[in-house]
Amino acid sequence: MVRFCSVCGNKADTLLQTANTIEKSVICWSCYDKIKSFSLQKTFKTLDEIEENEEQVINELYQKAFPDGVIEDFQTYFNKQRTRFTQPDSDQPDQSVFDQPYISVSDQIDLSMITTTDGFEGYDITHYLGIVTGYSIKTPAPLFALPKYFIAEMQDNAIKEAFEQAMQKGANAIVGARIDIDLTGTCLVIGTAVRVKKNIDVKISN
Repeated sequence: MVRFCSVCGNKADTLLQTANTIEKSVICWSCYDKIKSFSLQKTFKTLDEIEENEEQVINELYQKAFPDGVIEDFQTYFNKQRTRFTQPDSDQPDQSVFDQPYISVSDQIDLSMITTTDGFEGYDITHYLGIVTGYSIKTPAPLFALPKYFIAEMQDNAIKEAFEQAMQKGANAIVGARIDIDLTGTCLVIGTAVRVKKNIDVKISN
C-alpha cells in the first residue's frame, strides 16, 4: 500500500527507507529531518525531560507550519510517554523476566508485533525496555545488483536479530521500528523494545 506524507503530501516510503509514523500521521524522512528537537529513538528518564522536549517540539512544529492534525498526534505521542512514569509500582514485571536465559527466536517471532508506529491497536504498552538493533549483510554486492528476494531475506534476518535482543530484555514487541537498507547491500533495523498487553474492554450489559 502506498503511503503519503501527512505533512508534504509526497510519497512517504522509499525502497531504502520506511517513513516514520506518529500515531495516525505518516512523516517522510525529508519532513522528519526538519524537526531538529525530536527523535523517535530518544529515551526519557524523567517527566521533566518529556515536558521540556514536548514544548520544544510543539513550538518547532508550529514555527514550521506543520498541519494541526500532525501536531495533535505529536501531543498524543508525548502523553503516552508520560504513562511510563505515572503507572503504579505494582505494575512492574517480575525481575525473573529479565534474568531469563538466551533463547533463539528464529522460529518463534511474531512479525505482527513489530511496527513503525508507537503502539499496537488493541494493546497497551506497560514497559519501555530500551533500544534494540538488528544488522544483516546478505552479500557484498551493491543494492541495485540484488534480487528482490535477497533484499526481503536480508530484512527478515535483521528483524529477527532485533527481536532476539528485545526478548532478552523481557520484551514481547518492538515499536518505532526503522528499517534502512543502504547501497552497499546491508540492512539495519532499530526500534524500541516494549512489553505490551491486550487492552480488554469489559462490556456490561443491562
